[in-house]
Amino acid sequence: MMACSYADSSITGSERRFPEEWCRGFLSGQLWLDYEYTGDKDVRAGAERLTESLAPLLKAPVYDYNYSQIMLGSFGNAWRITGDRKYKDMLMVAADSLSMLFNPAAGILLSRGEDVAAPGDCRNMIDKMMSLELLFWAARSGSSLYLYDVAVSHADATMEAMSGSDYTAAAGRSMRARRQAMALYGFTVAYRETKDPRYLDFVKNVADTWLWQLPEDNIPYINTVRDIPSACISASALVELSTFLQGDEQRKYRDAAVKTLDSFSGSAVSSAYAGYYYMEALLRLKKLDV
Repeated sequence: MMACSYADSSITGSERRFPEEWCRGFLSGQLWLDYEYTGDKDVRAGAERLTESLAPLLKAPVYDYNYSQIMLGSFGNAWRITGDRKYKDMLMVAADSLSMLFNPAAGILLSRGEDVAAPGDCRNMIDKMMSLELLFWAARSGSSLYLYDVAVSHADATMEAMSGSDYTAAAGRSMRARRQAMALYGFTVAYRETKDPRYLDFVKNVADTWLWQLPEDNIPYINTVRDIPSACISASALVELSTFLQGDEQRKYRDAAVKTLDSFSGSAVSSAYAGYYYMEALLRLKKLDV
């Protein structure tokens, strides 16, 4: 396999810029989750309008790995909640487009569409673990099993890189909150979709490292800034992880999620990105009657 490096791209929102569509994907996702909870028809109408505004992306070459989160937040929730086949068809197209970023020699998804033609830089950023859910979903929903193989290959390569001395040393020096939160979420999804015990063991180690390094209120830092997005991502992931466990382990992770969400109000969630995972975590807890 091609030698690849592991890069940490955990930086604050003020330092990083995403296309407008990335935010709209999460905003439409929030509206769909709001509709799922309230049944408000006006909210559904808004979710439908915002989701439909993203349809032109399906006709363009995939820009980067964030494409998956745009599609899952919008079309993914629309399909799950309404059962309207048009949304499923759109997701299938999106998954095929995302798979074009896969580099078989490296065994990972490349960062951008432009890297496919000249993949000189094949750094594997943990952010990409958040993109695998679309591939797993499509393979499970009737698309080619090749998409499943792509997702597993990428997860395996990431797990191998994160198990190395570089990750261990970095985790010991600082919280690296965004990276660990994304790993927690992404490998929980990987276990859900594969039931591979390697992923469960790994994500439990990530979760335990996460919890061990958290401050008292469970809200991590990036430098000196409270990292609300990472708290929201981790809370949602911990709720789902707890459903795969029993007894003390289940209670440990679920209680940690509840403590995290209790440590700040919804008004503190100021970005579409954080807001989506905050709502997802709350709805997951509600479905568990917690």
